[in-house]
Amino acid sequence: MLSAEMNVGVDSKLLPYNAWLPLKEKLKIQRKKANGTIVTALDEIAWLFNLRGSDVEHTPLFKAYSFVTTIEIKLYIRPLKLTPEVEKHLCPNLNNGSECVKVEDYIHAFEDMKKIIPEAGKILISSSSSYAMVNLVPEGNRIIHTEPSPVAELKVVKNPVEIKGMKNAALKDSVAIVDFVAMLEQQVLQGKHWDEIKAAKTLAKFRKEQEGYQSESFTAISAVGSNGAIIHYRPQILTNRNVNMKYMYLLDSGGQYLDGTTDITRTFHFGAPTDFEVATYTRVLMGAIDLISAVFPEKVKRIGLDYQHGTGHGIGHFLGVHEGPIGISDKSANGNGHLLKPGMFLSDEPGYYEKDNFGIRLETMMMVVKAYTPHNFNNMQYYTFEPVSFVPFESKLIDLNLLSQKQKEWLNWFNMKARNTVGIELKKQGRTKGLHWLLSKTEYIPVHSCPNHSSNSIRPLHFMILCFVVLIF
Repeated sequence: MLSAEMNVGVDSKLLPYNAWLPLKEKLKIQRKKANGTIVTALDEIAWLFNLRGSDVEHTPLFKAYSFVTTIEIKLYIRPLKLTPEVEKHLCPNLNNGSECVKVEDYIHAFEDMKKIIPEAGKILISSSSSYAMVNLVPEGNRIIHTEPSPVAELKVVKNPVEIKGMKNAALKDSVAIVDFVAMLEQQVLQGKHWDEIKAAKTLAKFRKEQEGYQSESFTAISAVGSNGAIIHYRPQILTNRNVNMKYMYLLDSGGQYLDGTTDITRTFHFGAPTDFEVATYTRVLMGAIDLISAVFPEKVKRIGLDYQHGTGHGIGHFLGVHEGPIGISDKSANGNGHLLKPGMFLSDEPGYYEKDNFGIRLETMMMVVKAYTPHNFNNMQYYTFEPVSFVPFESKLIDLNLLSQKQKEWLNWFNMKARNTVGIELKKQGRTKGLHWLLSKTEYIPVHSCPNHSSNSIRPLHFMILCFVVLIF
């Protein structure tokens, strides 16, 4: 966990599953090609040693280097950041020194490695490492990998404890957002003053009420009207606009919890949207549904299209909100696709941006899981996505006539899931306002046309029963 005064802390949530033996298993990767490995990426070091820090804003990382060989493991870090808990974690068996990580001062990292690397044999080092770091390795002993590092390859696939934590963090995050937006919409309709900056700060306070919350995972994008068309907009005093009933409101935010990292975007309208706004929102929603419900063979490397930005990115476990090497796009950062595997967490975030008018983005966290299909051609395994964040979509911006039957069925399933998870948790936490808002946004959608009834009059029995159960739980 994060410790005070910029110390480094053990991520205790992972200790039951990722203690010393799994760490040694992680370190076997360097034996495949080399005698040693230099690790420079901060998120890889944090994951490798199961430690978290606070040197980087919004991301629980600490400044460090690591040099791993078949003989020893070295971690270069500022000694003042070490706590007794961390020292014990890095050397769990004092009677067997070979199982201990050797901690050296961060400021002496280059000097120390310069002495020991020439005699260490073949060294694996990332092409993203600094020029000075690469030059520490004699040219004949360098194995430079341009592809994602072995550590990154392993880190991106979450283990069962990490999966449970990510889902729990996403649930808490959904509760905070639903409760906040319920309050925001009510007060906007009452004519109370709200602006982009105030909304972003208040949402952070709602998140802080959830167990294990540490910080935002990035600076929130709180954007009204035309500001929403600026993809990476950040509210500033000079650009700050009021949240009102006339313009759409795009809210892209995330949190760092001890058990996971979150990232979610929803676009709202607190008044009467135009037909064009409804049509474009619905099209974006259709794209989001089609992606998250896609079934694809295990060898597929590319899924999705770009919307002036990638359609999705990897998400770390109490690490970076953007985690490589995975992503969903018509291209990847290194020009090659990367295989998706069960246990990976990504975002599903299609969007539409019209300059000087509005922006729409719908981002949902999801996990890669195995898909169960009636037929497997050539014994090929198929995968699909499972959403883990369940903040409702803006019902007044959805044109049901544009949705296919399958899209309506998926949306009904999503709404049911939102009630059965976020709804129950809202009730448990006594957040009645958020609960009623959630129920109003997740009403049943008629799948088949029924000319004798309005859409609001059709309620399957299971939806009515669930609503009743949630309210009295």
